[in-house]
Amino acid sequence: MSTPESLDEPRSGFITSVGLRLHHLSHGPDSGPLVVLHHGFLDHARAWDRVAGGLAASGYRVVVPDARGHGDSDWVGPGGSYYFPDYLLDLHHLLATLGTGPLALIGHSMGGAVVMYWAATFPDRVRCVVAMDGMGPPDVPPSSAPGHLRDFVASTSNAFARRTAVSSRPMRTLEDAAARLRQVDALIPEAEALRLAGHATRVGPDGTLAWKYDPLHRARAGVAFSLPVARALWGAIRSPVLHLRAGKNPFILPDHSERLAAVRDVREVTLPHVGHNMHAHDPDAVVATIRSFLGVHLPAED
Repeated sequence: MSTPESLDEPRSGFITSVGLRLHHLSHGPDSGPLVVLHHGFLDHARAWDRVAGGLAASGYRVVVPDARGHGDSDWVGPGGSYYFPDYLLDLHHLLATLGTGPLALIGHSMGGAVVMYWAATFPDRVRCVVAMDGMGPPDVPPSSAPGHLRDFVASTSNAFARRTAVSSRPMRTLEDAAARLRQVDALIPEAEALRLAGHATRVGPDGTLAWKYDPLHRARAGVAFSLPVARALWGAIRSPVLHLRAGKNPFILPDHSERLAAVRDVREVTLPHVGHNMHAHDPDAVVATIRSFLGVHLPAED
């Protein structure tokens, strides 16, 4: 595996989406076929550096956004919330700036759902899709709506207060932040956790480190996940879909196979030795698998 020092530094850019200034990174030649990578919940664009670098080395133009409220993109203003369709809106505005040529979309976890939903909404634009552990959370039945909305009200108020609150567990060094990452995911190598911590945090007014993501993401979503809606969207995707499944992910749902069956043209590859954050555990294996899929559906010389 390559060392962090050997990674080529990506190029930063910004777009505006409904008033929010959103950051993205570009890797590789501007003339290559376009591949867009979308990160997952509470993650950031720099988490894709190794995968993006590997695909760029094969001749692809790779663009990686920071979703709203993540990384170096704007947070929503007072009174705002984060709704899943907003991520599709922002992706749409980003793609509008990148041209109309052949396109592959790749997303991890929440990002996998985002790119699949966008491919369903604009099926003629997409050559192929890769979703990495991206088949959604558990279904929320309609009978759960009152409790779900009570949780939304309470958790939103609490999460908004955390935007300006002093942390009870301050992170004083990047090593502290890296240790937090590895508490959540012990499969991330120590050197990679330290690299990711450097991109995932900023220095606060008191000199301690804070995560870049908006604490408001910790609130319960106002609109619950609906499996019937998701199935309708999955069924509307016309392009081939590769689903990458992490063999050590403990959160695979019991109806996973039925969800996959809702997609018209899908194949699944399991990487048995990695967990949910597979792009941090073994980016070389992720790149090799994706490159093979793209070679059939979006060759680098396309």
